[in-house]
Amino acid sequence: MATSRNLSKSVISASDEIKDIYCEPCVGDGKQVEAEGFCVDCSEYLCGQCYNSHGRFKAFKHHVLQDKKNVPVDVASTGVLDVCVEKCSKHPTKVTEYFCRSCDTLGCSACITKNHRQCQSVDHIPDIVTDLENNDEFKTFAEYFDKNLTLLKERKDEINSRKTVVNEMKNQAKTELKNQRDKINKFFDHLEVEMDKKIMDIDKNNKDTLKAASERCNIINDELNKMKTVIETKRKNGQKCELFIKMKRSKREIKKLDSQFDMLYDESKVQRYKLVQSAQTEEIMKNTTEICRMLTAKLVSEIDVSSCKDKKHRL
Repeated sequence: MATSRNLSKSVISASDEIKDIYCEPCVGDGKQVEAEGFCVDCSEYLCGQCYNSHGRFKAFKHHVLQDKKNVPVDVASTGVLDVCVEKCSKHPTKVTEYFCRSCDTLGCSACITKNHRQCQSVDHIPDIVTDLENNDEFKTFAEYFDKNLTLLKERKDEINSRKTVVNEMKNQAKTELKNQRDKINKFFDHLEVEMDKKIMDIDKNNKDTLKAASERCNIINDELNKMKTVIETKRKNGQKCELFIKMKRSKREIKKLDSQFDMLYDESKVQRYKLVQSAQTEEIMKNTTEICRMLTAKLVSEIDVSSCKDKKHRL
């Protein structure tokens, strides 16, 4: 037989005084019907019709019902227990404490009564979370955070490594630019300035890209740690009901985090470049409009940047 769970409201035992109390499911429907009894498990007053039909639902069949004569004098709180406490989004006065397996939906007693009468698999959450830690879905849910935090750290290390590559490319390009500048004399001063600007523009874009990727990493990291902290706290406190609800309601957040991961891979790619000498520079110095040719590519893997002569038909 079911027992009362963390109930906090006091009620009057005299049957002639219950007349001023209304059926709570009916109140939720906008009707005021005098209460004829009380459900200890739901902590709800019920009218005659709701009282008689309450035990017919599979999810409620083990609930303890009290008629007018046996309504307890005091239904007191018994302390912090592993119970559902989160309010229903559709019925703010009720607690989310049921799960419909058929619809994969959480709900309160009003939700179940209104929308899941025909469902065959409606469970009271406290009855199905006793072995939650061994549930495959929960294991996958709990492992998600450690797995993705590890992947995120690896990605962040790679981003930091690419920052070094970006600086090295910039330094090498600027050195090569100066060498070219020395070879072809001051005539190309203005071209040097133009090429230097291209280098700095690409370098800035690369750094902005990596900065944005780093910031996205931090955001994902904070969200993952925040969610993990909530999960670990509820787990340590033995709040399996809340843990189950959090797991179910985190699907949308996890989907967003996965989307952020996908964006992170694309947004962390930088433009690769290297300065190469034009084979015809000395011969056509007076007619040239470029001091060097800049070859660029997104940094996916190491690429072979050959000479201008090899690349000129492709550029």
